[in-house]
Amino acid sequence: MHPALKLKNTRRFLPILHTLGATSASGIALAIYAYSGSLWSAVGAILMIGLAVAVASQRYIDPRFEAMTLIQKTLEALTQGETPARLQPTDLGELADTGAAVNRMIDILGGTRDRLGALSQRLSELPSQVDAVLHTVQQSAEDQEGAVEETASLQANIKTSIKGVTAQVERLAHSNEESASSILELGSAVEQVARSAASLQEMIEGSTSSLQQVGENIRTVANSTDSVQESAEETAASITEMDRAIQEVGVYARGAADLTHRVSDTAEEGGRAVDETIEGIEEIRMVTLAAKDALESLATRIGEIDDIASVIGSITDETQLLSLNAAIIAAQAGEHGKAFAVVAEQVKTLAKRTSLSTKKISELITAIQEHSNRAVEAMANGIEAVKNGVERSQLAGEALKQIRSAAGEASERVTEIARTAEEQARSSKRVAEAARRSAEHVTQISMAMTEQSAASDQLLRNAEESVDNCRQMTRATEEQRASSQYITKNIEAITDLIRDIQANTRQQEKASESVAETFDNLLANARGSVEKLPELAIVFSELRTHAQALRQELSRFSV
Repeated sequence: MHPALKLKNTRRFLPILHTLGATSASGIALAIYAYSGSLWSAVGAILMIGLAVAVASQRYIDPRFEAMTLIQKTLEALTQGETPARLQPTDLGELADTGAAVNRMIDILGGTRDRLGALSQRLSELPSQVDAVLHTVQQSAEDQEGAVEETASLQANIKTSIKGVTAQVERLAHSNEESASSILELGSAVEQVARSAASLQEMIEGSTSSLQQVGENIRTVANSTDSVQESAEETAASITEMDRAIQEVGVYARGAADLTHRVSDTAEEGGRAVDETIEGIEEIRMVTLAAKDALESLATRIGEIDDIASVIGSITDETQLLSLNAAIIAAQAGEHGKAFAVVAEQVKTLAKRTSLSTKKISELITAIQEHSNRAVEAMANGIEAVKNGVERSQLAGEALKQIRSAAGEASERVTEIARTAEEQARSSKRVAEAARRSAEHVTQISMAMTEQSAASDQLLRNAEESVDNCRQMTRATEEQRASSQYITKNIEAITDLIRDIQANTRQQEKASESVAETFDNLLANARGSVEKLPELAIVFSELRTHAQALRQELSRFSV
């Protein structure tokens, strides 16, 4: 027990000692109580000394001895920790004032006993409350650390997904460049086919004119048998010219056939490239959707972290209230509560620091939610852009299919033109041979003229069909040219979209790095809070030890 408290309790009984007449009782009482282990032992010793002094000084006569004996028994009962009955003034005679003082002492000690009992009860409950609060704080801190670690892991996954999207976009850009190069080659080939078709049409038209002239010549020979030789020579010359022209037509037709085959092959390659582009864009869309879902899940988890921060704030408020109650209890305990008051102040300080940390966490969570919302919005825009890219790529694929189909038809028509030209060449050779023999075989003029007329008519029909085929091929090449230009424009639009996607993914990557850094700081703060919990446990352990020591000290005051 603290010496000041002992002195205070001893001075409370000085009036009783003066009533008993022991003038030096205060000094004796202080000396005894300083070495006494119990309040009742000290009180009993004081009163017994007072009685001894009274008897020794013979201030009381025999009639008072019985009253003093009664008072002595009452005091002995007090020293043994009992609660004696109150002294009656009628039994004490002239010592009634002393009995009243003893009765007041009994009342005072009874009130002290009640207050000590209540204080002991409060102290017995305090360790369990402190343990509960410490356990709650530790559990909340561990939950906070786990939530922050999980959130950081999700953020790392999002960052990895964004890097994957960036790589896919880079591959898509490379594929788009290859597609653009193929489309340019296709456009160049279509232009060349168009020029060749125009030249072929001009040549066939020229051949048609020649065939018409041959027909006229043949009819003239048939009508003018006198000038058969001259007409035959002219016909031979014309047929020779026609044969040379037809051979040239065949050469150009074969060249046009090769070009149309190349156009068809190039269109097919372009179609495959567009299909691959569509597949790549679809993969980007799926990855972007996955990243968007992950960000939305992250936003939900961040909301849960905000709820946890609110719970920590509530726990902090309760901790401050408990520290206030502890300060009140320490004030009631007097000198014994000083250490308890210091601990309560430390608890209050820690509660304030926890409150500040909780506010900072809430602010960080708010900022993270804003970044997450912006990232989700950016990904939604990216998904829409990818969707548009898929639609345009599909249109480009359809256009390439049309080009491939038209190129196939043109190839068939040009092949037919080449075959017809070869037949015309063979026919022209036969006509030339017949014209050369006409001078020698006049008798066969009629038959030869008939054959030549029929051959010229067939040649004319073939030439007219060739003109029609060339016109169709020209129209097809014009359509191919328009389609290639349309595809080129679509490829350029896709290139712009890919550049926008690349810019968005770079921004998302930067935002992800910023969010990751924020979560690293948040995780460091959470781990710092967890690391501080052992120190808080030590403080609470010291508080529990002081409470138990105070309870043991109070238990010595048995009444």
